[in-house]
Amino acid sequence: GEGEAMTEPLTDEIILQQIERLKEELAAKQASINYLRRLLEVRAHVREEEAKGKR
Repeated sequence: GEGEAMTEPLTDEIILQQIERLKEELAAKQASINYLRRLLEVRAHVREEEAKGKR
């Protein structure tokens, strides 16, 4: 019917490609989360060391 030309049919290959793209985005976000968590840990450690030094 009308509008079929606008949206290509969802073939298995297209679905798999979308899954792969999302997995890559997810991996990038996970890497960002891991980095930020490490940053927090380092900052907490630095504060602990500074607190020790002030005593």
